[in-house]
Amino acid sequence: MSTFKALSKFHDQGCVTASRIETSACGRLLATGSGEGIVNVYEMSNLTSLYPMPLKTIPHLKTKITSIKFNGTSEILAISSGYYPNAIKILQLPSYHVFYNFPSNLNLYQVQNVSFSPNTGYMGISNNKGRAFLYRLKHYKNY
Repeated sequence: MSTFKALSKFHDQGCVTASRIETSACGRLLATGSGEGIVNVYEMSNLTSLYPMPLKTIPHLKTKITSIKFNGTSEILAISSGYYPNAIKILQLPSYHVFYNFPSNLNLYQVQNVSFSPNTGYMGISNNKGRAFLYRLKHYKNY
């Protein structure tokens, strides 16, 4: 950061306009969200070429990605779009399995941000109505 020069540049596959970039806490993964609702997950070690292939492409949202968040152990990836009601998806890593039962019957309105507690026991979701939802992730027993 002291030189303010880019160390590496690459073209995000299938992305016309980039909207969000997030790195995992372990530093191994990089997720990019596009204005078209596509999320690509790259392995940082593969970002040496100008056109790297993503590990996984997640096309489950149809509007601009406004939030991407890895949990502290890089086992969960939450992606959301604040342009459409209930536009949030939760993925389990490294299988990239999308949990289709979330959100179930809840109306989250337009999701603005998603975050995880330090030990991933809780997940917080804020929306455009000034509400915050707190979910207990029971798989993580370190709370």
